[in-house]
Amino acid sequence: LDQDKALAIGTSGDQPVALRSDPDEVRSFLVEAPAAMERLILFPGAVKDIYGGTHDTLRVSLGRADPTELGLLRVELRTPERAEGLQWLEFLDRQGAVAQRLVVDTIPGTYTWPMTPPGIYELRLFHDTNENGRWDPGRLDDRQQPEVRLRLEGPVNVRPNWEVDVVW
Repeated sequence: LDQDKALAIGTSGDQPVALRSDPDEVRSFLVEAPAAMERLILFPGAVKDIYGGTHDTLRVSLGRADPTELGLLRVELRTPERAEGLQWLEFLDRQGAVAQRLVVDTIPGTYTWPMTPPGIYELRLFHDTNENGRWDPGRLDDRQQPEVRLRLEGPVNVRPNWEVDVVW
């Protein structure tokens, strides 16, 4: 990491930043910049990989997103009664990756994700009977059934500065 090739830009002008290797994650580094900074620029050579390779100029926006550029997703669950173990409510992005998730305490119940980035999502609910935090497909050798997994029909479109209510 070369701190001389990193710069924070804000309303009070350009300021140097501190770059440190993350002791817990070999592929990450920590950036320390003044709170009022809006953008971070890493010039070529600021970060090198384990093989000595470097990058082009990287520009990253810092801070919180403007609330008017985000939406709110509210899901009212009315699905069947609670099963054994935990129940997870997830919303997935267009690539099928889990964007957000939470443990469902009660059904019926309402669950809210404020500050949701705009996009088209799918909702999924699964019963985590063994409480390992993930869906298990079952095991044929042990005659174990897969954990129940439900998907909401159709996508959910979250738009900037909108509140989207879904009843499921």
